[in-house]
Amino acid sequence: MPNNAISGKAGYVSNDSIVIYNIKEWKLDQSADMLATTNFASSGHKEYIAGCDEWSGTFSGQHALHATASNQGGLTIGSTITTLKLYTEAGKYYSGSAIIEKISSDVGVEKEATISYSFKGTGVLTVVVGS
Repeated sequence: MPNNAISGKAGYVSNDSIVIYNIKEWKLDQSADMLATTNFASSGHKEYIAGCDEWSGTFSGQHALHATASNQGGLTIGSTITTLKLYTEAGKYYSGSAIIEKISSDVGVEKEATISYSFKGTGVLTVVVGS
């Protein structure tokens, strides 16, 4: 059986085709609402149907010393990213529109300064598997 595992070393994040510099990791969560349909005929077992789906996540990396709109994506809280792309490797990525809901900076004397962005997807999340 072939090993289809991939390394994260080729991953990256882009904001409307601008690569966001210094990003080291990203995380994507997808979920769906579960709507209860349990009734007296359910024989004591809970029953559900799928409702609306949603997606959200984070990406983080080095805090840019000379951050600009072009190298940090021009992102602020409430920014809408028309086309957020989360790459696993060249030509393979998740894509959709998202809103930045939180930005966190972490700076310490004996560690690298980092920045983290939390986002909430709005609309459809597309998976592109390349060729």
